[in-house]
Amino acid sequence: MKIFANIFPFCAVFALLTGGYGHLQAQWSHDPSVNTPVCTAASDQYISAIANDGSGGAIIAWSDYRSTVGHIYAQHITNTGVTTWTTDGLAICLAANGQSGPAVLSDGSGGAIIAWSDFRNGTDFDVYAQRINSSGVVQWTTDGVAICTATGFQTNPVLVSDGSGGAFITWIDARSGANDIYAQRVNNAGVVQWSQNGVPICTAPGSQEYLTAVSDAASGAIITWEDYRSGTSYDIYSQRINGSGTVQWAANGVPVSTAQYDQYFPVSIPDDSGGAFITWQDLRNGSAYHIYAQRINGSGAVQWQTDGVPVCTASTFSQQYPTLASDSSGGAIITWEDFRGGTDLDIYAQRITAAGTPQWTYNGVAVCTAANNQSNPTAVSDGAGGAIISWTDYRDGADFHTYAQRVTHLGSTLWNTNGIAVSLGPGSQGIPYMTGDGSGDAIVGFIDTRSANYDIYAQRIDNIGYLGYNNPVLSFVRDVPADQGGKVTVGFNASNFDQYPYQLVTSYSIWRGVSPTATMTAKSPGIFKASSGKTYRKIQTPQGTTYWELVGNLASHYFAGYSYTAPTLNDSDQTGTHSLQYLVSAETPYQFVFWDSNVDSGYSVDNLPPGAVQNVVAQPQTGSSVLVHWSPDLVDPDVNGYLVYRSTVSGFTPGPSTKLGQTADTSFVDPAPTSGQTNYYRIVTVDLHGNLSTPSLQATAGAYTTQSYSLDDQWNLVSVPVVVSDFTKTSLLPTAVSDAFAYGGGYMAKPTLANGTGYWLRFSGSPSISMTGFRIDQDTVNVNTGWNLIGSITSPVNVTNITSVPGGIVTSQFFGYTGGYSTVSTLEPGRGYWVKMTQSGSLILSSTASQSDAGRISIVPGSDLPPSPPGGDVPGIPGEFALGQNFPNPFNPSTEIRYQLPQSGWVTLKVFNMLGQEMSTLVNAYQDAGYKTVTVNMNSLPSGIYVYRITAGRFTDVKKMMLIK
Repeated sequence: MKIFANIFPFCAVFALLTGGYGHLQAQWSHDPSVNTPVCTAASDQYISAIANDGSGGAIIAWSDYRSTVGHIYAQHITNTGVTTWTTDGLAICLAANGQSGPAVLSDGSGGAIIAWSDFRNGTDFDVYAQRINSSGVVQWTTDGVAICTATGFQTNPVLVSDGSGGAFITWIDARSGANDIYAQRVNNAGVVQWSQNGVPICTAPGSQEYLTAVSDAASGAIITWEDYRSGTSYDIYSQRINGSGTVQWAANGVPVSTAQYDQYFPVSIPDDSGGAFITWQDLRNGSAYHIYAQRINGSGAVQWQTDGVPVCTASTFSQQYPTLASDSSGGAIITWEDFRGGTDLDIYAQRITAAGTPQWTYNGVAVCTAANNQSNPTAVSDGAGGAIISWTDYRDGADFHTYAQRVTHLGSTLWNTNGIAVSLGPGSQGIPYMTGDGSGDAIVGFIDTRSANYDIYAQRIDNIGYLGYNNPVLSFVRDVPADQGGKVTVGFNASNFDQYPYQLVTSYSIWRGVSPTATMTAKSPGIFKASSGKTYRKIQTPQGTTYWELVGNLASHYFAGYSYTAPTLNDSDQTGTHSLQYLVSAETPYQFVFWDSNVDSGYSVDNLPPGAVQNVVAQPQTGSSVLVHWSPDLVDPDVNGYLVYRSTVSGFTPGPSTKLGQTADTSFVDPAPTSGQTNYYRIVTVDLHGNLSTPSLQATAGAYTTQSYSLDDQWNLVSVPVVVSDFTKTSLLPTAVSDAFAYGGGYMAKPTLANGTGYWLRFSGSPSISMTGFRIDQDTVNVNTGWNLIGSITSPVNVTNITSVPGGIVTSQFFGYTGGYSTVSTLEPGRGYWVKMTQSGSLILSSTASQSDAGRISIVPGSDLPPSPPGGDVPGIPGEFALGQNFPNPFNPSTEIRYQLPQSGWVTLKVFNMLGQEMSTLVNAYQDAGYKTVTVNMNSLPSGIYVYRITAGRFTDVKKMMLIK
């Protein structure tokens, strides 16, 4: 997409954006008063993090209060605005007592790694993490793997890619009684790589807080924080750690800025040379905060002047909360909240080179100076040396909304003065989190109160300044059937600005990728002419730099989709598949307003495909092989052979992942069918030119199965997931050291087991067992009102796919047991599970999901746990003093503060503003030892960051909290 010259004002097409659409392909809203919902579940959701999915979409994570405490949820939204995971988000962690503050990082494979602060132990916060794949399936232990469960509080995790599909996780750690910095590395399988509970990054005296971290481009990370080791003021320090967990610079880090008074809130990005750019708000003048920056190299040496270069020191009023993005030229673009006018906050920005030299107007250029406050700026690179900046905007004087602006590498704003509206919905929208989509456009996530609660919405902005996804979508490039070759059909969906009566797109140009030639002459930026008179474009795409030849044009006609027969350069034949790339541009009357499609490729061939084969049969043979045979193709004269495909999914579509092999005969022996599952076979005929027939009907071959399980020491919940020849407990589970206990209002010993029932059994050690029998792909389990102990079938069953008779029975969550109870989302083969029923009936467990919601159970979380297994634990008095992070955080208007007292004594707990002024006394009394909770209501105070401090005997600790109204 070309850079937009501001010749077609955004306001002029606002009417276009708010009109009705008859044939939308994308799901992004194009109306700033509508936007695209990500989560509108009950109660409040607070967006905490966003990451690019690597395909132009985003993964968003948040703290979710739809239940009694906060949990971690996430959602994937595609580049066209379609949410692909569970409606209102996928539960990442539902562990007891609550979780908050997720951080999210792309795993490089379309999924993400998410880390958060976790209060599941009920005494202090720990750090946990989970990986989720692109399909929305969690990859690690249910509710996450423990990254650090040391004593004291561990909070505010920050994620950095380790370059191998895993992550570096760093956090604030109070195990020593004061806040220190620790880190851990976790691989893509969820296994921590360094010492248990992490390695120390900084354990200097005083408190270390407010982390930021970036990759060092060498499989390590550079971590930066604010540091109170001086005992008089906060400074900025950094440390580099390698992939083995060894710090690379001076113990406890190197100083980035130790100027007088305080330096707060560091933010960093990689400098693309193994170091980092760092910016912060700085009180060195003693009266107002200003913005400073520093660059540090891979050896830990600062590259600019001591204590950093000034980015903005305007007026006697403050500048604060900076953030930054790469300028794609070795420098950075920094943006911040600016109070230079003395009446309200505005948004300013500055570009700084790799040498530390500001490039724009002294003290920065104005991004937005509209009435009232603008705050919470965030920025991403626009891919052309500039940045897209989004912020929270109070210009209407009542609610706040989200706005955005694009700034070029020269410091010029490209869109409307004071920015374009990203969200103008009812209520308020703000605190944006933003990620680039890889093509110079951006996706913004924000909190939204249009439903009276805080919800999560998102919006895409292209780099021209239009909302939504307006590009045509190239859906296929394929051979023209029954022709003599030399042509392909290019099919694409229309741009959203090609529809009556709101038409901006007037035509489509079709382009073919070619190699550059010596006769191409540049006529204008990106445009070339050849001696033949043909026009070429030079475009940088995710696939690399490509020259594009204009091969045709189509006038727009308000169609939902178009096709164009485009010429190719040669045909595919036995010499190879000669694919060519194509793209489509949606053109407007304005030279620099147009949208390019995605790139796709295709090829032409010079004949027709053969027909599908008939009479496919799959016969299990002695041993484990399967003989597949079919009738020969005697109709098509150019048959070259047959492709054989196998899958365990009925009705599958043949593809590379399911291909077994190729044969010229009409039979094929599969020597290793998938054990324990039904195998399905399909045949595809291939001719001499590589044409493929439609797949044959599938043939089926069943299989006997062996299920193997690893059990835990002591008590286990087990079941029988296959039909066996002998159901006695001594035959199935000979190593058990207890009877098998079923449940029917009380425990009953059962010498003979049955399918569909769960049992308690105790083992000594951790044995592995196997059960061999016929598969159970569906089972009906009778249940009674109250608690039931049920079994499982041969395949995993997602609990949301369970149906009931009568339909729609309300149940509790399902509980598994591994040394203690935890809720599960999937019933695994060989395990037993508890579920509480509101009425008697039957549960239907099936290995395939129902095609509709009809009859599905309604899972409603409850507060009670299933009946206890033999044994149990009793919590005691805490072993040490601790002050917890308030929860939720941020909050409005109330939050809870937890702390623990190992001994009785006089306790004071007070709240202060950032100037040190006391706002409230929460506790001032003698208290007994134990776990304590205080509810804070700050309805009368303004939004901002506050500090709370506890004193109990000699114990003192301080935490920050954020009030957002």
